[in-house]
Amino acid sequence: MRWVAYVLLAAGTVQALSLPFRLPSWLWFGSRSNALTIDSGKPWYNASKTVAVIGAGAGGSSTAFFIAKAKQRYGVDIDIHIYDKNELVGGDNDIIYPYDDGRYGSVELGAFKHYEVDQNLARAAKEFNLTRVARKRRDGGVGIWDGTEILFTLGGSSFPIWDRLKAYWAYGFLSLSASDTISTGVLHKAWNLYAPDIKPWDEITSLIDYMGWSNLTSQSGSDFFRSYGVSERQISEILNAATRATYSQNAGSINALSTALANVPDTLTITKGGHKQVFEKFVREANATLFLGSQVKSIKWNSNSNTWTVKSTNGSIDYRNAVLAAPIHTSHISLPESLTVQVPERPHETIFTTVLTTNASHPDPTYFGLKQTAMVPRTILTTIGKDGEEPGFLSLKYYNVIQRGGQEEYVVKILSKEKLPKESLERLFGPESVRWVHTHEWKTPVLTPTTTFPPIKLDKGFYYVNAFDSIISTLESSIVSGRNVADLLLREDFSSGVCLQPTSEPYADQEVLDIPLSPQTPGSEFVYGWDC
Repeated sequence: MRWVAYVLLAAGTVQALSLPFRLPSWLWFGSRSNALTIDSGKPWYNASKTVAVIGAGAGGSSTAFFIAKAKQRYGVDIDIHIYDKNELVGGDNDIIYPYDDGRYGSVELGAFKHYEVDQNLARAAKEFNLTRVARKRRDGGVGIWDGTEILFTLGGSSFPIWDRLKAYWAYGFLSLSASDTISTGVLHKAWNLYAPDIKPWDEITSLIDYMGWSNLTSQSGSDFFRSYGVSERQISEILNAATRATYSQNAGSINALSTALANVPDTLTITKGGHKQVFEKFVREANATLFLGSQVKSIKWNSNSNTWTVKSTNGSIDYRNAVLAAPIHTSHISLPESLTVQVPERPHETIFTTVLTTNASHPDPTYFGLKQTAMVPRTILTTIGKDGEEPGFLSLKYYNVIQRGGQEEYVVKILSKEKLPKESLERLFGPESVRWVHTHEWKTPVLTPTTTFPPIKLDKGFYYVNAFDSIISTLESSIVSGRNVADLLLREDFSSGVCLQPTSEPYADQEVLDIPLSPQTPGSEFVYGWDC
């Protein structure tokens, strides 16, 4: 099969192809552009039943996947086209192997944290026969550094009870209990997003009210946790370190919902080979026509045909529906002002992931102002210094150990707001101790507290997946948002749903989230969308 893709790709370098038929999406999983030119004059698709999804990351691929579920279950007559400016599916959800050698374990390039409630990711791994592994908790302890001194350390002891007592002494029993209660409550409520009676929401405010999150999204993490009796020291050290490591933001500027989730312990359960496989599987299962390496230039309403015209570097196609699964203000797509004016501008911050190998078993103590004989923890979280200065990085973690040339090398992952030069890495680990380095640049939404949210449906037939990023931004939340958009689109435009038989009457007039909250039991095997 692979030779077919190569033949088509090679042909594309000689002359652009004009294809009046569907190409299976697996042909385009490669590192080269599909070189496809669209001739909309040829009847190779039916605009009245075709949906365009712009963005092949977590949100876009999951939207396509759940739309296709209705087609598979109920025979809904619908086709899907997916566009992405990149040449691979998955967006920023990529992995790297040390020395680009698959024999060594993969490292995720984003700031991923894994929660027990991440039911879509867990179910996808099960359905697609992907291996889920529990990453070992490496010894070496955890330290919190403010750029000048290490304020607090945990771990490294053979008596876990000692760490607990140490934390109680530093931050107070009542303070730690209060923060745990907040985070546990948020996590338990999140199970309702998978319940059998969940309905799609067309406004973020509907979801917030349904989940009881209004105070969490309108206040900063610091203010909210403080109001519940969490101590100033715990906020400035523990909570701030957690939000910086998870969302690259400080607890004083990020919303309390994200702070609460950042405070939840990582399950350390990962998908072997990276989560990107999930989104590739989503696209394949959707049987979508995939346009990789295709930059969408504009999306405009065509009043003559009552369709949305998507113009890309390959040409123009009309669609019944358009789904934008990318940040609207930074997508570089020309859109009607009537759409963009509905979405409050939300800045995105550039983050750098540095993955390296070193022969240093611990960071260099002199970097942290310690004596050369001191033992520095292998996980360093950071907080703002007393003078308000930013430390040199957000977080540092010894991720794995590999054998290379008969010698042990440690795989380390660092998140930072600026690219770390070689000189900084040498200071962190010691002169000539760094063996291999890979740097990945990506962007993350700034999750400031707000009471103003973008609609999910911006116009007739136009849906915005990234509206969910106004309150939370994780891989799992992107999948939940994609499922919601798929359900809403199917109900309003195809008189069906992810779990609804088609009818002769549209579901558009029904209230969304119009039922009382009926708690989903943590640990339940039912996952809405996968199950009906």
